[in-house]
Order: sequence, then structure tokens, then C-alpha cells
Amino acid sequence: MSKAEDLIAVLILFALLTSEQQPSPSPRPRPPPPGVLGQAQPKARSFAGDAQAWAKSRHAILRTLLEAQLRDRVDLDADEIATSVVAAWAIETDWGADECNFNPGSVPATKGAFFTTIRYGEAVRLAAFATIDDGARAFARMLETTYRDAGIKLLADATAPDWYVALGAAGYYPSTVADPGKVYSDVRTRVAAAVS
Repeated sequence: MSKAEDLIAVLILFALLTSEQQPSPSPRPRPPPPGVLGQAQPKARSFAGDAQAWAKSRHAILRTLLEAQLRDRVDLDADEIATSVVAAWAIETDWGADECNFNPGSVPATKGAFFTTIRYGEAVRLAAFATIDDGARAFARMLETTYRDAGIKLLADATAPDWYVALGAAGYYPSTVADPGKVYSDVRTRVAAAVS
């Protein structure tokens, strides 16, 4: 198996394993059929606190999810991958201030509950999640499917901005964003300091 195929396999494994549902303390409504949008949810902030606390909490959740998936992959650093993803989320949510409905990475609504918001000047429907773990898992699935090239680049070198630039090239953010690699690198440096 080539190194690229090996990275794809790890990414798929991460997406599959993180999709396991944990028991909920309260019953959830039944989801709509696949591919059908569910009920609109009110847009609600999902974090109350300062930017450093937000970064630490999101990083801890990601690191825990990743460590469980990467036990046999000593070549991949869960901490560095988590730092990189949180940096992208920090850009998307203004360091958690605009994180709504436990959707830290602007995962679009394709089925299930959603909320409407303005993203890059346009009204969009984003997925609404019951927990931040659900939002993190959905972002991982998005990297495995829609933004697969970015996901592979993230695993290949978690500290480089290449994966974030690939997200933009695939349409995750508008091409009008000036020097996304530098923006991302600057934010990643701040995230690394916040979570250390």
C-alpha cells in the first residue's frame, strides 16, 4: 500500500470510528430520512467563554477522538492534527464567538436539523448538532468525503498550511480570501500557544 493510500485508509477509519453514537442522556427526536433536511433550529451560540477556553475545549475533544483512532499510527500526531483543525475552526467561528449549534467548522446541512446563518455574505443552511462531539465527527466525515484532498494533506503534514489552502481550492471558503496559507499559519500559531 502506498503512503497516500495508507493516509486515505486512516482518514476513512477516523471518519467511520468517530461516527459511532454515544448514548444520549435524553431521548432525541427521530432523524429525518437520509438526504432530507429536518426541522430548522434557532441559531444558538454553543460556547460561552473566552477564546482560549474555547480553543482548549475544542482541542481536547478532537485530541481524545483522534487518539482513540490513531493508537497504532505512531507516525501521526493527534495533538498536531487537533491543533490544525482547531485553527481552521477558529478562523470559521472567530475563536468560538460565532460557533452556533455545536457546528465549529461550518458543516453544511444535507440532512437532519439545520440553522440558517450568513457565511461570507450569503445565507446558508448549516447542520445543527446536539453536542460538540457530533459537530467534530461531522467535520471529520466532511474531510473524508467532500474535502478528501485536504484531509490527506492534513494527515501528511499536520503543521503545514497546505491542507487549509486545499480546503479553499475545493470551495470551503471563497477564493477572494487573501493569502489563506499565511492567515491559517498565524492563527495556528496562536492556537498552539492557547492549548499548550
